[in-house]
Order: sequence, then structure tokens, then C-alpha cells
Amino acid sequence: MSDFEFIYFDFNFIGRFISEGFLHVCRYQTNGPSLWGFADTAGNEIISCKYEDVHNFSDGMAAIKPSDGSEKWGFIDILGNQIIPSKYDVVYNFVGGIAVVGIGSLRVTDDASGLWLSGKWGCIDKEGNEVITPGKYKLIGKYRYEPRSSSPFAKIHENEVDNYIGSPFERKFCEDISVVVDNETDKCGYIDKHGNEVIPCKYDAAHNFSKGVAWVNIHGKWLFIDIKGNEIPQDNNRDSHNPSQNLKAVEQDGKWGFADETGNIVIPCIYDKIGDRSEGMTAVRIGDYETGKWGFVDENGFEIVVCRYAEVKGFHEGFAAVRLEVPRTMRPSNHFAMWGYIDKRGNEIIPCVYRELGNFYKGFAYFEEHNTETWFLSGKKGFIKYCPNSTKQIL
Repeated sequence: MSDFEFIYFDFNFIGRFISEGFLHVCRYQTNGPSLWGFADTAGNEIISCKYEDVHNFSDGMAAIKPSDGSEKWGFIDILGNQIIPSKYDVVYNFVGGIAVVGIGSLRVTDDASGLWLSGKWGCIDKEGNEVITPGKYKLIGKYRYEPRSSSPFAKIHENEVDNYIGSPFERKFCEDISVVVDNETDKCGYIDKHGNEVIPCKYDAAHNFSKGVAWVNIHGKWLFIDIKGNEIPQDNNRDSHNPSQNLKAVEQDGKWGFADETGNIVIPCIYDKIGDRSEGMTAVRIGDYETGKWGFVDENGFEIVVCRYAEVKGFHEGFAAVRLEVPRTMRPSNHFAMWGYIDKRGNEIIPCVYRELGNFYKGFAYFEEHNTETWFLSGKKGFIKYCPNSTKQIL
């Protein structure tokens, strides 16, 4: 008996996670472009594949680009009704009833990734009303500061990029306010959902708020501010003052461990690499990048998962995807991978036999099998559903 059900999807491509009961799916056309739509968690096509591109549902709305060649974005509701006309060059998902939109924005890319810059940015509500009229701000959303010389986009449209690199996924309001970049001064500040500038645009760089604190840069100095704009001076070691972390990484003689706020080492410095922390577990590696092995330690420093995996992802809803190393002599191709899941006790609850596995989110996780006929193509794909105490079997 198993607590997991494997649900197979009959589409050429499916999204990697389910949002509000839907995921975006794609059907290839014999003579024409690929078309996108939406399916439910059982694999049924709920909103037909007829769009050139789509975003996941968020706040009951999904961004869609019609296949009419207009290259404009609008929004539909969960019934597939178009609520907001397709008239924007770029849109981001609704969060808290507000979506960031852009007109005349510039797509900047380094061939590996890309983002939208410049143009006129504003915000709309779920009825399509422009809460913040596009034009006042150069950028709205989450940004990080990078010197021009180190930016991967520095050589592309240099006069447009300046020192601001925008996240392509996080244009949203956090804790009801959002960081913005003023169109005239190029300084960062914060606005609320009504467009009021609650913290003046005076910073050289800024991040969105998290737990009442935001990280900003002014005159080359990094510090924290609260939601009223009061500055909380900190030193320049940004990683050691992340408000979401209680421990900080420390190095001794080339090895890494963790110390608490008083400086006491709680995880010994025996590891060659410290990875991300998630759900009370920290990924650690022993060995170099090529041949090293990963495991997990808890916050007491106990190695719960022995370092034996070639690659690991963070824990989500109690499970972590892990990959076993396959000897080169046994690999059908360079693309061969063997992924499975472990729990927080280190038990391998789903065997390492899959080509790709995603993180669990609200009880579902993406999976992709190997193609037994040609290892260069993916096999069957779908979602794993976690259903404790069920009678479903792993297929």
C-alpha cells in the first residue's frame, strides 16, 4: 500500500506545479504554433489549448496571450472568460487583487534568461481599472543591486539597464507595499496598493519587504528599514543578517558549519559546501563539485540524511527530491538522471528511478519518467498526489 498516487497527463508539455487547482498545459500543432490552455489535477483539459502563451492562475485570474499575432496580454477567470482585454506588452500575476503591467517595455536577454525593463509600468485591479497609471515608474517589483561590470546584462542595451536588475518572477506587492524605481531620478522607494509613495524614492537599490523588514542600499551602504522607512544600520555582511535565518554559515580551515546568534558552533565545520535550509533541514556536501555527495543535517547538527546523493533539492511539505549518481559506464546518455524522494528521517519513500521530479506544493509534485525507447526524450509525465492512508499504489 502507498500514500502516493501517480496521475498521468496526456499533453505534450505540462507546467511544473499546480496553482489554484489548475496547471498550464500545451498541445503541439502539426501545422502551426504550439497552443496553451489549462487542465485540472486529474488531467482533464478545462480551458482549451488555444492561446499563444499563458501564466499560472493566481488570485482567481490567469494571464493569457491570444494566438492572433497581437503579442498583447490580458486576463481570464477560472471559467475561461476574458475579464481584462489583451492590451499590455507584459503582465505579472495578480497578488492581493493587484497585478503589475507594462506598456512599451524592453525585453533584455543574455540568451540564457531574460527580463523586462524600461517602458511604462503601472498596476491594475481585477476589474481592469488602472490603480497606478503606467508611466510614473521605470520598474515595479523586486530588484537587486549589481554593479554594471558584474551584471550578466551589462553589455546589452547598457543605457537601459543601469544598476537595476529586475526579477522576472516577483513583480508584486509584499505586505501591501512594493518597491519601485522612479522614472526621473532612478532612485528606489515604496508605494502602497493605491499608488501612494509611502517611503520616498531615495535609495540606490531595494528589495521587497519580508516580515516587516526590507534590505536597501544608500550611498553604497546596505541596511535594513522598517515599513515606516526607519533605518536600522547593519554591517556589510548581508548573509549573516538575513531576517529569515537564525543561524549563519561559518568557515574554519576551509570547512563549513553553522553558528548561532551568540557565535556558538552548532553544526560542526566538516562540510565542503553548505546548501539551502528548508523546513528545519540544511543541505550539506562532502567532497568537491564534481564527485561530492549531498545529505542533510537538522538544526541541532545531527546528520539525518547521510551524504550519499549527487544532487538534492530542499524539503517541501516533508519531502525532498534527491538524485543518485549513476556510473558513466551505466548511463544510456549524458541526460540520464535517477531522481526519487526522501522524508525527514532519510527514508527513500519513492525510489530513485525518475528522469525529473519537482517539489511538493499543496500535496502535488511534478514527475517525468524516462523514455525507454530513446533516452534523449522524456517519457510519460504527470503529477504525484500525496494522499496519506490511501489505497493507491505507486505504478
